[in-house]
Amino acid sequence: MNDQRVPDAKQEAIAAVAAAAGMTRRTAIGGGIALTLAFASSAFAKPSSAMAANGAWGGYTNGRIPLDALTVIEYPGVNPVGRSMNPMRLEPGCAIAFMALLTRYREDTGSYLPVDEGYRDWDTQNYYYENGIGGAGPPGNSNHGWGKAVDFYQNRVTEGSNYYNWLAANASTFGFTVLRTPPEAWHWNYSGTYTEEDDMTPEQWQRLQDVGTKVSQNADAIASLTASVQTISQYLLLPRTEAGVAGPSTVDNVALTSAKVDRIVAKLGA
Repeated sequence: MNDQRVPDAKQEAIAAVAAAAGMTRRTAIGGGIALTLAFASSAFAKPSSAMAANGAWGGYTNGRIPLDALTVIEYPGVNPVGRSMNPMRLEPGCAIAFMALLTRYREDTGSYLPVDEGYRDWDTQNYYYENGIGGAGPPGNSNHGWGKAVDFYQNRVTEGSNYYNWLAANASTFGFTVLRTPPEAWHWNYSGTYTEEDDMTPEQWQRLQDVGTKVSQNADAIASLTASVQTISQYLLLPRTEAGVAGPSTVDNVALTSAKVDRIVAKLGA
């Protein structure tokens, strides 16, 4: 979903690769084809959302990051208001960590965190600063301008509230820390330290390591399958070849890719 959204047909193709590697649909779509190729590398590394440390990233300027370089956050409770940019967006690594935080809060409490704002462009930051809104500083200095800060509703996430107490106890697991200078109970910065391992049980992490080992041992086959999925995802978004016209049809390519998936699944013992 973005700016990083993937068409439904391509999601299904990526999910097919995930099935071959024993990964979940969520993990596969979150990383897409790149994640599959990373798993196929010679050394399996721990997955991480720590794309960049707190601050500058991607060669961009604070508050002037192209919107298509950011990830849209869509989740119950996320409801930007007033001048807040809508939809909410975050730096991609921060977005992974924040979605994990929102999901964990829902699992722990059965409710949703009240979220107001993420990335803030230069003009919005300047408007807040010139109008004295929320104690905002001048543009070019806020972590909102890097897409690495989250504001919750100021009148609900206050120090001592149930929302705040949960965040104080759990947010650091996901790489978020509250702003202390000046003290803002609603403002949480992303440190760039979250990895999916932090939110896994030992059994889940061992399973991921086992998957990585299998995929590394079958790197060539996975790379071939990835290329096939990229091809089929393009066919799925186009009309089927007309009868009598030379060339494979969409149905033909679906069947061929399905057969390749079956072979890889069998080889991996999935």
